Amino acid sequence: MDSASSKDGEDTAMVLMKAMTECNETYPIDNSYIQSLNESGSFPDETERTPKCYVRCVMEKVGAATEEGVYDPTRVMSFMELFRMNQQDKSGFKDIAEQCNDRKETCKCDRAYQYMKCIAQNQIKKYGA
Repeated sequence: MDSASSKDGEDTAMVLMKAMTECNETYPIDNSYIQSLNESGSFPDETERTPKCYVRCVMEKVGAATEEGVYDPTRVMSFMELFRMNQQDKSGFKDIAEQCNDRKETCKCDRAYQYMKCIAQNQIKKYGA
């Protein structure tokens, strides 16, 4: 993606929406799960595997994670900022993503969810819901 483009935010949003739609076909997830992750920092039911795999699928499709579960904090934050558009100060977003980057979970779906949960909870703590 061309970072000089004035449409970066729009392009990022379109990439994210496409990935979310595609992943929802394979890993159907109720919107309440996404809303809960954004507002509380976790899913309403953390025992369900499908929503966790949905997170992994989206992260891989947008290029924020490799299939091996290696995360790109800069890329992750370019998408997370879409969910926190009302935040004036986004300077700490990448630091949070980097702090959450060292994951030990062996299940790739659980690792992706725990990574996003760590980011969401730290953002909520720092900036509010």
